[in-house]
Amino acid sequence: MKENTLSIESPFAGFFKRGFSLFLDLFQVAIVFLILNLQFSVSASWNYSSSSEAGLVTSVIYQYPLNALLFLVVLIIYFTLTESLWGASIGKLIFSQRVVGLKKEKISLGTAFLRNVFTPIDLILGPVFFLFSSKNQTLGDKIANTIVINKKLAELPIVDKSVSLARKIFGFLFVVMIV
Repeated sequence: MKENTLSIESPFAGFFKRGFSLFLDLFQVAIVFLILNLQFSVSASWNYSSSSEAGLVTSVIYQYPLNALLFLVVLIIYFTLTESLWGASIGKLIFSQRVVGLKKEKISLGTAFLRNVFTPIDLILGPVFFLFSSKNQTLGDKIANTIVINKKLAELPIVDKSVSLARKIFGFLFVVMIV
């Protein structure tokens, strides 16, 4: 006897799926940022620590807010470039998601930038906007008129071979970083 079941799949990427892809993106950007920033941080700390304890405290007070600001700038640039070029960040590619306009069209560089300028707010309040949105949108999504959808529901002219290769490479690099 065949059971009649109705399978409803939302076209919008879910909360946990978007959360995991965001975690991967943050992890990758943090690793790159730390590698690039390490030399400057170490040399600045050594200069201050050799002069006095007060200098080290001053270094910490000024260095960490500047680093946080630079990290957010790097994060915004990363999301803007990957989403405008590939339609998704690397984390979204791994979890088969796409960022598209409300009519499921590919987003432009300007739209991706507008969406990602609100990343700092979305990192804090994103879940609130997301949970109260019928289209699972964050504040940046609402302002830029974008949505994040599951890949198999996206109809974008993206070269699947290059995306598949990118997923394999970055998936491998992620596993190597964890080990």
